[in-house]
Amino acid sequence: PRDKAGHTGRAHVQRGHNALVPVWCVAHGGGVYGPRAHGKSPRLSDKPLRPAPRVLIKVFMDSAITLRDVDVAYGRLRVAAGVTLDVQAGESFGLIGLNGAGKTTLIKAMLGLRGVQRGAISLSGAAPGSPAAKARIAYLPERFDPPWFLTGLEFLRFSSRLYKQAYPRERFEAEAARIELDPKALARRVGTYSKGMRQKLGLLATLMT
Repeated sequence: PRDKAGHTGRAHVQRGHNALVPVWCVAHGGGVYGPRAHGKSPRLSDKPLRPAPRVLIKVFMDSAITLRDVDVAYGRLRVAAGVTLDVQAGESFGLIGLNGAGKTTLIKAMLGLRGVQRGAISLSGAAPGSPAAKARIAYLPERFDPPWFLTGLEFLRFSSRLYKQAYPRERFEAEAARIELDPKALARRVGTYSKGMRQKLGLLATLMT
């Protein structure tokens, strides 16, 4: 999306009076200008939200993640309203907001774990929750506890097989070293890992699948 001056923007969301509203951080010339409010904060009406149409997903093949005017609600409580954003392949993108602002809810909608009341979501042109979308997604939750009885290497191999991928042991060890996880630790059971080591193991599995 572009502003009136033609600058490309990226969206995150923040809490409005009753719901989330998009806020744009306009990137231009290596700098970031903003954020500025995009429209007025939507207010909840006494009317129930319209049911979602059967076909929500439009194909936006140029973006890894595309949201168009997405509304997500719990009953009459609208926690995300009119969220529009594009994330290109190779970009790192984060959602910033207070506790309860709707960040996790929006991610769940992108993963296909909950429906939306309005709008369209596309993951590399595929619908959330579809086999095509799942084949391209790796998700690392905040609380990650791999099976304690597996070694780090066994867990990585198991995760890779779920995505029909196979890597030699040397590749796993090389990638572990890149994120400063001792490659020798991959031979140990996960139950002996510290919390930080478990998180790195999860990150490694996420990146390699």
